[in-house]
Amino acid sequence: MYRQMLKNGNLGIETEKIPEIQLSVETEETKSLMEKTEEQLLEEREKRRQVRDMISGFLNQMAQKDDQTIGIGQQTLKQLCRIDEDQKVILKRTFALMEKDMVNNGLKILVLLFAEYPQYKKIWPQFRAIPDSSLMNAIELRKHASVYMCGLRQIIYSLENEKDLADHLNRIARAHIKWSVYRHHVEHMCAPVLETLGAVSGGIDEKTKEAWTRLYDVIANLIEIYREVNKNKVTRR
Repeated sequence: MYRQMLKNGNLGIETEKIPEIQLSVETEETKSLMEKTEEQLLEEREKRRQVRDMISGFLNQMAQKDDQTIGIGQQTLKQLCRIDEDQKVILKRTFALMEKDMVNNGLKILVLLFAEYPQYKKIWPQFRAIPDSSLMNAIELRKHASVYMCGLRQIIYSLENEKDLADHLNRIARAHIKWSVYRHHVEHMCAPVLETLGAVSGGIDEKTKEAWTRLYDVIANLIEIYREVNKNKVTRR
């Protein structure tokens, strides 16, 4: 049913019934990144390596004060390092395509997710009372699509700053735990993102698929890391 609605283009709702959502499209950063010389890229990579070393050094200093803090920090840093420089470029370049119509693309992602996993609708309290036939035109879904894509945008545009990226990912991981979101929920979100990206770009290659799959795997891992931390806190009480 959800895919049929998507096919029929039944995603819109009357604009006068919803608040205007202001979203800026920032693609200049992506363009400048693609135009940089190899020497400039190497220099930036070295700077990022130095930042990672500084973070690692700080975490080591904290080890004696809080074993749990150092454990989270080291695991977070380890996950972030799995996204290599080429994948960061791909993620920023391809997200810029979805960003041009961010909310509607977010709606498509959610529609595709519910088409494959209709039970996921129950994860979010604001969707539970809405009939399936009405969900696609519900303002609640549009608002969530906006929040989702803005969160994803924060991640993408923090890829060059490990500290900001760690903050965003950790915040997202903690927020999803309270909704009982697990690894498989996040992993299943990747396919709708790739399908939506393929639609707006005319197709995606294997490297693009690998980059986005890696990003969602990192997010899924961080959710499980924080879930384990929370479980240990409860056990200690």
